[in-house]
Amino acid sequence: MRLVVALVALFGTPCLAQAEQFGSVSAVLDGEQQDWFTISDGAGENMAASASFRKGKTLSDLSIQAHPQPRFSSKSVLSISVSFLGEYEAGKAPMTTELIYLTDGMRKPFYTSEGVTDAMSVDIELLEAEDSIGTVKGTFKSKVCLVKELYADPDLDVCKDISGSFDTQIQIR
Repeated sequence: MRLVVALVALFGTPCLAQAEQFGSVSAVLDGEQQDWFTISDGAGENMAASASFRKGKTLSDLSIQAHPQPRFSSKSVLSISVSFLGEYEAGKAPMTTELIYLTDGMRKPFYTSEGVTDAMSVDIELLEAEDSIGTVKGTFKSKVCLVKELYADPDLDVCKDISGSFDTQIQIR
């Protein structure tokens, strides 16, 4: 289910045709160093960003969709989702985490950490969310496994290790 939410967030975001770099994600994916970019377009209430944080009293969510270039792409997109029960506080452990790697956009297959026995770990080193634009820095580590169909279980025999860091501005919602 979180996959569907992440895909809607990714592809429901305005096109970001005139996007600017908002931040970065660096990781080693299956032994290969790769870099991705978070992006934004517009300003104020018209702003759309691929990294956001939603503060809530019962649930708070961090969402980072990173693209291979500092512009919108649906291929080779890395999506990191982290949810916290209640309001976020420094050092608070996430309630849920998920990493999705969309190799070919909405086409199948893709890779996910959901349903993988090795739990994804996320360490938030800094999360500032007081204004309309905040900042988040942290590290992550996970195993992602191949999903051949949208609602299929991951193939636990076809997996990739990924570990890295993120340093991005976030749109506060």
